[in-house]
Amino acid sequence: MPGKRINFKQRVIIQTLIEDNHTKSLSEVSRKCGLNRTSIYREIINRRISKGSKRTRFLKEKPTPCELLKVFPFCCNRCYKKKSCSKEIFIYDAYHADETFKYTKHHCLKGPKLTTKQLEHLDQQVSPRVLSGQSLYHIVTSDKEIKASERTIRRYIKNNYLTAKVIDLPRTVQRKTNDVIIEKRNHVNPAILKGRMYDDYLLFKKEYLESVTIQIDTMIGKRNDKKVILTIYEPTTKLQIGLLVNRSAESINIAIKRLIDELKGWHAKFFDVILTDNGSEFNALPLLEINEYGEYNFHLFYCDPYASYQKGGCERNHEFFRYIKRKGISFDSLSQEDLNNIFSNINSYRRKSLNGLTPYDAFKDRFGLKALEVMNITSIQPLKVILKQ
Repeated sequence: MPGKRINFKQRVIIQTLIEDNHTKSLSEVSRKCGLNRTSIYREIINRRISKGSKRTRFLKEKPTPCELLKVFPFCCNRCYKKKSCSKEIFIYDAYHADETFKYTKHHCLKGPKLTTKQLEHLDQQVSPRVLSGQSLYHIVTSDKEIKASERTIRRYIKNNYLTAKVIDLPRTVQRKTNDVIIEKRNHVNPAILKGRMYDDYLLFKKEYLESVTIQIDTMIGKRNDKKVILTIYEPTTKLQIGLLVNRSAESINIAIKRLIDELKGWHAKFFDVILTDNGSEFNALPLLEINEYGEYNFHLFYCDPYASYQKGGCERNHEFFRYIKRKGISFDSLSQEDLNNIFSNINSYRRKSLNGLTPYDAFKDRFGLKALEVMNITSIQPLKVILKQ
């Protein structure tokens, strides 16, 4: 694929293959990824992370280079000695590689679209007048030779391309701005993403048009809370429920397994697909995908990293809950009964997007009443709906 950038899905495949002991060569990875060998080699070499070495950490000595890093897979992902090795450790991580790529791409596009001479000429036209107290609007409108817009010049000044500085601009609020920072976040293990990524979801939906998808997410009160709210959202009817769970992947699995069993017990299971994000709390969901009889409980797919818009309905519907429980309020004092009451009010609120129906009524018309009873969602009279506390 000459000229094509490597995407997140391909990075996940690369990481999965280099951690697979059955993958023996770079050519084999190239064939399975659909990328040429040079692209994969550069990707691993340029995006791998140095984890340091024990020799440097404890003895303050320069680590001995590892000869194995000169051959495939050019990193220590599948080396069984890496926990005890005193040499410098290099790890290839698909999430980190994708984040650093986006960071590099963002910064390589930030420079001015002018030659050095054009930039110098603009600086001579603008900076002395800014330093004398003139506004950018005044400068641009009074000199027809200046081709750059006021907004462009302001950006050039902010990025230190001109002699004049932000502090020299009149009526400019001075704030310290932070550069883009790549945060360390916990994600789903890339090994379980194979066949479960958002592109795979789109292909699945194209083949199975009648399948019903639910979107799930978690809401957090305070950072140190022991409880979180697992939200389950059905996009076509906009019905959403909340389940109070402990802050662990195991608790989320228990809650979803219980819901599936109860719905099946009443022949009221209404969904075929679960779409969720890359949070580590959903790491264990693949264990529920197939039951003990080899049948699918549901098909599981994950959104791309930092792409919450791919399940935007679920994210957007959280706004109604935040009318009642604002961010920063602890969830530890809530009970499941409280949540059932809150989401019953939310689902009894008429929506313009549903032609005046409530999510409760729209869901009942499509999937029946029994599923609502299993999920403990009731209808609230219009005059009694409360969305504020």
